[in-house]
Amino acid sequence: MKRTLSFILSIVLVISVFMVSERDVNAKTVKKSGYYYTVLRGKKSKGYNIYTKKFEIKGNKIITYGTFEYGKSEPTGKTIKSRKRTFVLSKKCKYMDGWGIPGGKKKISKKEAMRLLKFYYQPGDDSATCCIFKVKNGKVVKFMMGQS
Repeated sequence: MKRTLSFILSIVLVISVFMVSERDVNAKTVKKSGYYYTVLRGKKSKGYNIYTKKFEIKGNKIITYGTFEYGKSEPTGKTIKSRKRTFVLSKKCKYMDGWGIPGGKKKISKKEAMRLLKFYYQPGDDSATCCIFKVKNGKVVKFMMGQS
């Protein structure tokens, strides 16, 4: 009797551990093709409804926390709710700086783009940077940014 009771209790214990254990929560990887627009803004910057609160760069991924506008051929004003998202950068991704400035669009390297992105985004600052991700087949093929 004791043996079967201890066996049942051990099974219940094992099952409860699996049910309570921490689940791996990953950022939702963006797979839908189209254009995603957001504003990276500092904490003091006001007046933007579409903005990213925080972002991280890890290898060939940009992880964002915030809202976006989405459109198939251009950002059309369809707001996507705030959440954690992962943008995977393709090997052939084109990086552009100076978007939104007349005559300012120029092609830059990935290293320069990531450096500028970190430079533009100062969490305590009152500046803002516009970013557009062009996603095709689940990967970013064009990344445009510009100081606003």
